[in-house]
Amino acid sequence: MASHLFRAFALAVAIAAVLSVTALTRADVDLWGHLRFGLDILDSGTLQSTDTYSFTSDRSWINHEWLSEIAIAGAWLAGGASGLILLKLVCILGALGFIGAALEEKGIRGRARIMLLGLTLVGLLMRVTHVRPQLFSVLLFAALIYIFVRSERGSNRTLLWTIPILVLWANFHGGWLVGVGTVGLWCAGATRQWARGNGQWAMGNLQWLIPHRTVPRAPCPSPIAHRPLPIAHCPLLIAVAAAVATLINPYGVGLWAFLIETVRFGREAIVEWGPAWNSWTTIGVWSCFAWLTFAALRRGTAQLTEHNPAALAIPIFWGLAALRVNRLDTFFAMSVIGLMAVPLASIFTRRASSPPMPLAWKAGGLAVAVLLLASLPATRKTFTCIGIHATWPEPDAVDFMRERQMSGRIVTYFDWGEYAIWNMPADLKVSMDGRRETVYSDRTIGGHLQLYRGTERGLAYLDGLHADYAWLPRQLPVVKTLQQRGWRTIFDGHISVLLAASNSVDSAASVPVRAGAPAPRCFPGP
Repeated sequence: MASHLFRAFALAVAIAAVLSVTALTRADVDLWGHLRFGLDILDSGTLQSTDTYSFTSDRSWINHEWLSEIAIAGAWLAGGASGLILLKLVCILGALGFIGAALEEKGIRGRARIMLLGLTLVGLLMRVTHVRPQLFSVLLFAALIYIFVRSERGSNRTLLWTIPILVLWANFHGGWLVGVGTVGLWCAGATRQWARGNGQWAMGNLQWLIPHRTVPRAPCPSPIAHRPLPIAHCPLLIAVAAAVATLINPYGVGLWAFLIETVRFGREAIVEWGPAWNSWTTIGVWSCFAWLTFAALRRGTAQLTEHNPAALAIPIFWGLAALRVNRLDTFFAMSVIGLMAVPLASIFTRRASSPPMPLAWKAGGLAVAVLLLASLPATRKTFTCIGIHATWPEPDAVDFMRERQMSGRIVTYFDWGEYAIWNMPADLKVSMDGRRETVYSDRTIGGHLQLYRGTERGLAYLDGLHADYAWLPRQLPVVKTLQQRGWRTIFDGHISVLLAASNSVDSAASVPVRAGAPAPRCFPGP
């Protein structure tokens, strides 16, 4: 009885802890924009090809995350911040559910499955603290892992599910390129495996194509001569079909062209596009899963390659990729746990000779469980508030702009652009926001980076913008330079300053409005 009670409390504590940890949410720099653009799509029923929020946007808007933004807008309309947090929880718990189902397919249960799922959560946590489109990439990648494992225990027909998954993924997030690459690797391995067992059919089935000549062995022969090759009999054809299916999106081949142009190295200024070794936390998590990969290889290389060699190739590939672009570490983590689970499970399997847990330990565990469950109501804010850190601009600055009904052109800091789009008066157009290449050319992005540094090139670029205002972090080098050039401070805060151009009506203000230090607050602010 005591043992069952202990397990019940342990399960309750585990569920409460997972929910509390995963529900903790911070506002991402792009959340205001995703919500604004999603609401616009719902209101108009169409996707805008021309941006109306920025006065410097100089390319057609390819909104490759439009379906994510609709989901975010729908969650907001249904439940506000709590709806957004619930959407995030659905994606995280859904991903854990798919990995758990993959472990079940491999026959891993009990303590080993719990430990492996716990490690999966560790691998996810760094990338799921925000509500953003990447959540859907996490969920859909986990679904692919489950499909791969299921196909090993069934037939290659299961791989046909990769086609609708990639159609959805192509409309949710640009991470579908990860999906295409992973499906390609798996199907190439499955094709090689299939050809080993069925290659003897190739000669007979293809002889009719070239009479009286020797025909080389084909990797995906049809089991019935003179009939078209069924796609389910050749995994490589499934991979091709899944890749082509990503053309089912509002932009067609234009989405491919956009991502080929924009997804590249050289984005180290964005933290998540930098190498893993730039952050101790990131390299620590990466090292943990690299060790697990090594441990799995030591314990059972044959187990990993006896079915599909891609079970080894995929984790290694995404591990190396995550070392260079750290935002890929979630895919590394899920592929290690999902595809290398059998040898890893032996690490956590309880030995038969292990002594039972002492009664004192069980009693202590029950006491801790009771305390944790009793403190759960105190974490209610975790499920109702998306935190805006105190380092974000002062809400007084937004109130100042609204009260004066400011209009015109305002130079904005990159990270603050979508916050400004949501909060500022509608007649005030921003110069830059986090959408980057989706609406701005490299010239515009580069001009802003030079402007923030206060270089001669950046100041020349600013002159060409004919801006009325500039809202910038007060520590940027360009702030003092602008003040020396006649721009007047009309709002002065601990975090930001609002400057008016010398030819602006607001530049005549004699004393700038000063604001106190901002306090932590909840999304959407101001």
